[in-house]
Amino acid sequence: MLAKIAVIIAGALMLPLAARAQADYPSKPVRIMVASTAGGPLDIVTRNAANWWQKQWGQAFIVENKPGASGIIAVDAVMREAPDGYTLLSTTSGISATLAGMKSAPYSVTKDFAPVGIICGGGVLLTTSTTLPVKTIEALVQYVKSNPGKINFGEPGVLSADVEDLFSRLGIRDNIVHVRYKGGGPAQAAALSAEVHLILGQESLVKNNPDKVRAIAYTGGARYPGLPDVPTIAETVLPGYRYTAWLGFLARAGVPMTILRKLNGELLEFQKTPTALAAARNLNFADDVALDVESMRQLILGEAKKMDELVARGIIVRE
Repeated sequence: MLAKIAVIIAGALMLPLAARAQADYPSKPVRIMVASTAGGPLDIVTRNAANWWQKQWGQAFIVENKPGASGIIAVDAVMREAPDGYTLLSTTSGISATLAGMKSAPYSVTKDFAPVGIICGGGVLLTTSTTLPVKTIEALVQYVKSNPGKINFGEPGVLSADVEDLFSRLGIRDNIVHVRYKGGGPAQAAALSAEVHLILGQESLVKNNPDKVRAIAYTGGARYPGLPDVPTIAETVLPGYRYTAWLGFLARAGVPMTILRKLNGELLEFQKTPTALAAARNLNFADDVALDVESMRQLILGEAKKMDELVARGIIVRE
């Protein structure tokens, strides 16, 4: 009986300590595992956000690049740590597709992770090498159909399930060869050298290298403001089509909601800064992604459901 009372008292004493630890967060350096190489789009926006958090709270936010295995190396690094908010995962919306594409996925995006917040998001630019004799999405479709197995698509480190779905709808999925890189930076470099013919590009990449790459279509619901002459997929070949992506942060499930909301609140403030807005535009992201923790959770649940549907359709093949 006395032992039981002692346990109850000890537990009661721990409650104020836990609450204080959450209120004092962060009281030590926070590590961020980035599922990409240094210098790529995800790495750049991650470091911008980390600098903001560090500036606001006077505590170090240490960015560690963990590319490879379609982002799973970074995921493993986070899952080995305690769910206390001091180890975060910087990833993309592609994480749902990556896990859905594994026969024996070690984690569940809806059960093993807690949403922290989104840095930026929006449609993507379908970009071709100028070595291809096409200038429109319609011409690309016809060229790929006429040259099966000769067109390479550079994947930026994670399974591009939504792009696979797009290619399937266009009737060219089986004609394209996928080449996977350890992040967006290497994929872009490959496009500039014509190692690959097709990538998801950026406004700056297109404008700075007009002799090497060109944007032929945008996947968002409306034309991208930075390249207004580039049509959407919906207004050209697939009426009603829309695909948007995001870059953001997750934590291990079990991180206290107080900490998640604290991180999220400052991330929402960061989104309004010139640095964040410029980086988002550089990635041709123009969507409003001011989502709180619960809204991001619902977004991820919806994406996971869509990935299951793509598995059922055979767009995602579990390996």
